[in-house]
Amino acid sequence: DAIFVVDVGTGKYIDANQAATSLTGFSVDEIKMKTTTDLTPKGAKRRLNLLSTFEKTKKFEKVEYLRADGTVRNTLLTVIPLNGEEIIGIAQDITEHLQVKEDLLESRRRMELALKSADLSMWDWDIVNDCFMSDLQAETLRGCFPKNGKIRFKHIHPDDIKRIEENNEAVCTGLT
Repeated sequence: DAIFVVDVGTGKYIDANQAATSLTGFSVDEIKMKTTTDLTPKGAKRRLNLLSTFEKTKKFEKVEYLRADGTVRNTLLTVIPLNGEEIIGIAQDITEHLQVKEDLLESRRRMELALKSADLSMWDWDIVNDCFMSDLQAETLRGCFPKNGKIRFKHIHPDDIKRIEENNEAVCTGLT
């Protein structure tokens, strides 16, 4: 994680570790010539004003660091007050994590659109924890729905439901 020491009154960087150079693309000496407004322009003044009144560790989600090449890295920023005049900032780069999350949401959106277009549904049953998840199509089109901690299938013969529940019990018992 990138670690910075900052003067709260001026926002000037006093020191930084090697990870801070990887995050920002600046050398430690170049970082020391900058302020928080230079590297984290969005909300830097507001954060410093807030931190000047705090005596406890404070966490900020999705603080953007502007790199030397003009690109932006997203971080989780934890700020620890030192002596009333200085703070330590620990920035964890979450840029790739956020991109993977965005890609996963887009993939899910596309899958749901494909299922809906094909008039199909999807459901998943974790038999160990007896947890049922489905899309709206499964509940609407197929009659699959959870009820009272058990799965109920409107379109399955009652004898088959009993067998499914017995198999579920056997698997759960064997795993515990």
